Amino acid sequence: MKTEKILIFKKEQLLTHQGDVVLERLAELPEKAKKCEIEPLAKGETSGHEHILKVKDRIDSQEIEFYKDEQGRMYFKVVEGIRARHEIGGQWTGEHDTIDIEPSKTMPYIGVRIQRVEDPYLETTSQIKD
Repeated sequence: MKTEKILIFKKEQLLTHQGDVVLERLAELPEKAKKCEIEPLAKGETSGHEHILKVKDRIDSQEIEFYKDEQGRMYFKVVEGIRARHEIGGQWTGEHDTIDIEPSKTMPYIGVRIQRVEDPYLETTSQIKD
C-alpha cells in the first residue's frame, strides 16, 4: 500500500504539475476571468480519475474562489490552505503526489493549464488524454 506523499512549496513559489495539470502562481487574474462554481481541474478520459481541489480534505466551493476566462482556462484564489489531489471516487489514487498550496499575499492566484502534445509531422497540437 502506497503512502500519500504531499508536496509543500514556499508560499511565493509554485510552478509545478500533477500529471498533465500545470499549476502556476499569478499576481492577478486575467481581465476577463469571471468567478464561477468549482469543478475538477481535469478528468481522466479512460480511468475516471479527477484532479480536484480540496480544503481541509473536503470539497467546499464556498471556501475556494474559482474563475474561468473566455477560453475556458481555469484559475483559483488560495484563500486558505488548498490541496490538489488525484482521486477516483473520493480516494487518492497513488498515481500523483498531492500538492499543498498555501495563501500568498503577493501572488494569491493559481493558473491552471493542461499540457498539450504537438505532432510535428501532422502539424497538430492537442490536449493530452489519459
